[in-house]
Amino acid sequence: MVMKKLLLILPSLLLFSNICKSQTIPYGDFETWNSTSYDEPDSSWLTTNPSTIASDGVITVTKVPGYKGSAVHMQTGTIIPGLHSILAYISNGNGMPYSQKPTGIKGYYRCHILGQDTGILAFEFKKNGTPFKIQSFPFTGNVTTFSPFSFSFSLPSQPDTLLIAAASSNIIKGNGMMSGSWLELDQLSFTGPGVTQSIPGGSFDNWTTKSVDVPKGWHLGQNGSPNTGVSKSTDHSIAHYPGNYSVQLVTQPDSTSAEITTGIFNTNTGKLGGLPFTLIADTITGYYKYMTMGNDSGTMMVYLEKNDSFIGFQTHRFAPVSKWAYFELPISAPIAPDIMNIDISSSYQLFPQSPNTPGSTLLIDNLQLKSQPLKSAVPNLTHFEDYFVAFPDPAKDILNFKFSHPISGPIQIKVFDITGRVLLNNESISNGTTLILPVSQFKPGAYFYEIGHDGMVCRNMFIKN
Repeated sequence: MVMKKLLLILPSLLLFSNICKSQTIPYGDFETWNSTSYDEPDSSWLTTNPSTIASDGVITVTKVPGYKGSAVHMQTGTIIPGLHSILAYISNGNGMPYSQKPTGIKGYYRCHILGQDTGILAFEFKKNGTPFKIQSFPFTGNVTTFSPFSFSFSLPSQPDTLLIAAASSNIIKGNGMMSGSWLELDQLSFTGPGVTQSIPGGSFDNWTTKSVDVPKGWHLGQNGSPNTGVSKSTDHSIAHYPGNYSVQLVTQPDSTSAEITTGIFNTNTGKLGGLPFTLIADTITGYYKYMTMGNDSGTMMVYLEKNDSFIGFQTHRFAPVSKWAYFELPISAPIAPDIMNIDISSSYQLFPQSPNTPGSTLLIDNLQLKSQPLKSAVPNLTHFEDYFVAFPDPAKDILNFKFSHPISGPIQIKVFDITGRVLLNNESISNGTTLILPVSQFKPGAYFYEIGHDGMVCRNMFIKN
């Protein structure tokens, strides 16, 4: 009879023992960051560097020797041949004041444009916020020395704002961007009778070194914005967890939501890849803060894939809260997946017609799977079961849990019989190193307990006399 009971218990014990292994979402503690330096032309220019470094680890705009002084070099890159090209461009952001009527633009260029691709120089003139002249000019072929160019145009009225941009490939034309196409520009200026207003930074002689910080194991998506809105924060979630940082996501002034993903996030091709994941069901846990002056909520979306096809999708909305709060997101799929992609955003509007609220701020820390808690969640320990001892075993009236470090806050306690049926499901509050579980109500025999705290969880067996 004893042997039969042990044979019944053994499969469950093996299953539960796997729950305590310390593998998890890589770098979900946001303690490790990669910093990449790059050069940016001064004045009002913005480049794709922050976004391409953040999303793909690629610098697309660089400083090179020019016709005079320095010039700007823009080069289309690639991550996945034939699928994942990376556009390089510069722009003056939301525009600059401009009140004259030029009749042309001139400068110097070199280029190496492949296939049917084209480099472009484009501008947009506005009046009272309304565009009234949009025009672009192409660059093609292979020009190895700096050569002059001059394009003419006609403005129907006096502008008040100018937007100007250039790119190594023409994503709008539809002929396909070619990795390796590049365009260099120097000495840009407007021409025409009485034109004296210059293009700020049009000489590309002055540059500033900047850097982008990206949490290791993650990519950043800006949906076309040159600013990431993602940064390393010293506002850390749980005082007794080791580490110093969390990730902060801030919605940008142009309402672009800051976003991180475990896959590749490219503005040209969308999300690709993710983390290896093969469980049908699990729960993602973590801690967050969220501040907004609008109707936004932060979001976490989890995509489960099998052979490149979506088989599961779950989402969690982060409501405003000023203190660190614990959250859980159960995830599941009808069949075992092979990939999990986690996307976290600083803004999501319940009413899509409303813009995201600039300044909405989401902080995330200690992101992990319940089945595979972070190693860093338990100081100097390999497994969560090493964090405590349970005694006596066998137990008669009570089962004591003695923790090696003081803990505070809610502790989830469950008791199962050997068939997996839940007999007890309580939440207790601990403010020290000891927790008592009454077991006198159970009949003599073998049982399992599950204890969970701060996203950590472990199951093990005990005997009731």
